[in-house]
Amino acid sequence: MEELYLKNGRRAFSRAGFTVLLWLAISTALQYALSLLFSGGMTNAWIRYALTVLPEYLVAMPLAALLLLDAPFSPPAKRKISAGQFAVILIVCIAILYAGNLCGILANMLVELFSHSRMTDLLQELIVSSGILPSIVFVVILAPIAEELFFRRLLIPRLLSFGEKPAVFFSALAFGLIHGNLSQFFYAFGLGLAFGFIFVKTGKIIYCVFIHMIINFYGSVIAVLVLQSSSIIAILVSFVMMGLAITGTTLFFVNLRRISMSRGLFALPNGKRAVYLSPGFVLLFLGCAALFVMTTLKMFSAV
Repeated sequence: MEELYLKNGRRAFSRAGFTVLLWLAISTALQYALSLLFSGGMTNAWIRYALTVLPEYLVAMPLAALLLLDAPFSPPAKRKISAGQFAVILIVCIAILYAGNLCGILANMLVELFSHSRMTDLLQELIVSSGILPSIVFVVILAPIAEELFFRRLLIPRLLSFGEKPAVFFSALAFGLIHGNLSQFFYAFGLGLAFGFIFVKTGKIIYCVFIHMIINFYGSVIAVLVLQSSSIIAILVSFVMMGLAITGTTLFFVNLRRISMSRGLFALPNGKRAVYLSPGFVLLFLGCAALFVMTTLKMFSAV
């Protein structure tokens, strides 16, 4: 029986991996083709965002999702959380963002150290040069809705019968990998774990979307305004974020014992093997590794 569970688990996780890989492949191909066709319009923030984001969310994502539509579906039970609980979760997510961002900075510093070259933060340049309103529309509103629907609402229920832990872990790791760069990988993976946990425990994707929107609002709007403001305001915001990060870290460890994950109806005898060695996940990892390399090379060439 355990071998049957493992075989079915490998098939399910492999299928999920192929789904994410297909989304990545289609969106990358479309973005590249459109950048060649409309190279003259890439200086306009609205056009640049539209050519980058819309093919990814409105074309590649629905096409990739077709691979999972007939897969077994096990939605989590729906539960409400109080405003106080939501606030605690949000502050913990801010701590994850803060810690993950530091890890990304450290990773890029190590790459620069060993390569003896300087890197340019392409994402920061894009957001800063795009203006506030386009960032709100595409980064704060559209991206959280699309990504939470795909990585939490689509993927996790198709894997949940094999246990909450492997389902949440796979969703979070895939979410981190598809960002395609070291700057975003660590906090995207950490937040993916948090969003996945929220979803499996509440069954409501709206909580994940709201927190995702708040996180993106900070990164694409508040952070940009701070960069353009006086040094005093920047220092004050930095202290506030550090205070929230410390508070969130404390809240996380205080509540750590309350965190539990269900084994699932078809608990895998070797969950790691099913996730890591499934063909779909291996190919997804290799595809994302190639994306990481290409993005890093672009960051070097942009200097």
